[in-house]
Amino acid sequence: MSNILRARAPAYPLIVHNPFMSVWSITDELTQSWPVHWSGTNQTMCGMVRIDGKPYRFMGMVSRMGTDVPAMAQTRREVTPTRTTYGFEVAGIAIEVGFLSPLLPDDLELMARPLSYISISARATDDKKHDVRVYLDWSANWVAEAETEIVWGRHRAGDVEALFMGAAQQKPLGRSGDEVQIDWGYLYVSPEPGVPATGAFGDALS
Repeated sequence: MSNILRARAPAYPLIVHNPFMSVWSITDELTQSWPVHWSGTNQTMCGMVRIDGKPYRFMGMVSRMGTDVPAMAQTRREVTPTRTTYGFEVAGIAIEVGFLSPLLPDDLELMARPLSYISISARATDDKKHDVRVYLDWSANWVAEAETEIVWGRHRAGDVEALFMGAAQQKPLGRSGDEVQIDWGYLYVSPEPGVPATGAFGDALS
């Protein structure tokens, strides 16, 4: 039996490590809903691509600024034990978006590392040259509940730059219950070293 899932499932894993860090897509298409914690609370993540100056959406419902951006056509979805992959097409470009969490039981050190990878590749489908730029963002609801004071910043080490955010008051394991999102620790986001990228922090209007 193939370990690749192309049929429908109740939810599709995106960033999954433990009950606290467990983010899923609950719709068949990645643009039909926001990613959510396994308990159903939004863990908002938006993905867009600009093709020849025009923006399109491949993840999330609208942009983080509340502007409706047209969705790309989703062409495929595959789920394996460690990776979920989506394919999209629009305006002469096909992109592949992969979410990888290397939870390998034969490597406990790797399995315990709270690190996931998002890979994005693009290719032309019309044999023409295009200007393609990718945008990703994360909401503060990844690290805290509403009305919580948030701190953020960036770290640089040579060519590596990482943006981070987290609750100003850290109380590890300060709450208990069945449906508890993570509200301690920090979310770090970093591009692959050597890949040109620009990072920024900002407020969302909606």
